[in-house]
Amino acid sequence: MLTMSQINCIRDLSKQGYDISKIHTCTGVDRKTIRRYLEQDDFSPKPPVVKRRTSIVAPYIDVITEWLEEDQKHWSKQRHTAKRIHERLVEEYGFTGSYDSVQKFVQRIRTDIRTKGTQELV
Repeated sequence: MLTMSQINCIRDLSKQGYDISKIHTCTGVDRKTIRRYLEQDDFSPKPPVVKRRTSIVAPYIDVITEWLEEDQKHWSKQRHTAKRIHERLVEEYGFTGSYDSVQKFVQRIRTDIRTKGTQELV
C-alpha cells in the first residue's frame, strides 16, 4: 500500500502528461498499482459488510409468540419454559435446531413482553 505522498506524486505526474509506463520508470511502482490509484477517487476505507443470518427459529416465530402470550393467562408454574418450547417444536413441527437457539429467541421475546406490560406511575 502506498502512502498519500506517493499517491499524490503519481497523480501529479499523470496531470503533467506522463503515461503509466513513464510513471513506472520514475517511481518504481507497478503499472497495475499506478492504474488502480489513478482510477480511484475515494481513499477512505470501506467498512466491512456484515451479513445478518436468519435464525433457524424464524419460521416458528408466530407459534412461539402465541404460546408465550397464552402463557400470560396462566400462573407462573404452568408457563412454558424454553426447554419445553424446544421439545414441543421438535415433537409437533420436526424442528431440527438446537436448544440454545430457541432459548435465546425465547429470552428476547420475554423481555419484549415484559417491557410492553409496564407503565410509569405518576
